[in-house]
Amino acid sequence: TQSTWDWSNQVKMAAGRALGLTGHGKKVHDMILEHLKSDKEKSLIDALEMIGDLGIMTAKLLPYFLSCFDNEYVSVRLETCIAATALSISDSKVIIKLEKLLEHDSSWKVKAQSIKALCSSGILSDNLRSLLMWSFRFARDEGVRAEACIAFRLLYVKGDDVVHTLQERLLVESNDIVRCEIEHTLRDLGENPAADMDMVATMKSEVRALCTRNCIAHKILSKEASDEKERTQRRLLSKDSFRFKTDIDDNMEEFIVKDDSDTISIDFGDDDLLTQLETVALINRPDLDAADHGEHSALKVEDKLHEGSATANQIDDMSTIDDELPMKSSTPLPVDEYETTENETESHDPPT
Repeated sequence: TQSTWDWSNQVKMAAGRALGLTGHGKKVHDMILEHLKSDKEKSLIDALEMIGDLGIMTAKLLPYFLSCFDNEYVSVRLETCIAATALSISDSKVIIKLEKLLEHDSSWKVKAQSIKALCSSGILSDNLRSLLMWSFRFARDEGVRAEACIAFRLLYVKGDDVVHTLQERLLVESNDIVRCEIEHTLRDLGENPAADMDMVATMKSEVRALCTRNCIAHKILSKEASDEKERTQRRLLSKDSFRFKTDIDDNMEEFIVKDDSDTISIDFGDDDLLTQLETVALINRPDLDAADHGEHSALKVEDKLHEGSATANQIDDMSTIDDELPMKSSTPLPVDEYETTENETESHDPPT
């Protein structure tokens, strides 16, 4: 009985067989049950090791064995998973406890060992399949990812989503052990893991080049400059459109289109002469193209300028004639002189 607690596994197994053959197996069972009822970490670990080594599991031991899955000590939970792996228990209560550890436990060692225990049970459920997929894709620890990959192979998990997930993980996996397990699993599934390695290497080099500090900083600065330029253009365009609309509202007084004729009358305010003539040319002659409109407007502007210059010349001539006329003296003249001047003025025709 004392040898069943020896540090050597071979000694414990031999002592347990001897007790069973001699009819003293109940003593070992009672000792294990007593240790499982204890709250001490060392006693629980010894009892669990005994269960795993001797392969003993009875209805009396099962409730206390299940409570060990929820123990506060990581070592106790880990040893419970090891015992479940050795026993290859397929009981639904044990499976539920193992899946809970795989999903929520804080220790990656407990998670990895729970995957081993689930694989030893040989039962694949939809919940277990989703948990294995999640662990393989998102687990931070290499041991959990490696055990999940092995579980795909041992539980014969197949499907296009599994192959796609394995191939995606192979592209980004940095751990050599996990990469070896992925390649092994892909070969078992009939896929060639080295089919696209050249393309993968090229993609990785391009990604590394784009993820450098200088490249990222250049992209950010370029984007900020482009955004600032776009904001400035929008601001300037909004100001110009507002100014143009204001000028139109101030200068345009009337715009009348007559339906019964082809003529259009436009009355402007104090606008520039060139702008008025160009607008009239564009409206009165729609059959002309852009170049003809410009030439037509230029001719009208030239005619206007000639008319203005002629009017200016007439005004200059009249001012010259006025300069040649005698100016009336501001001093009063004698009576006889005044009459003489008046008579002379009446005898001559006035200048035209």
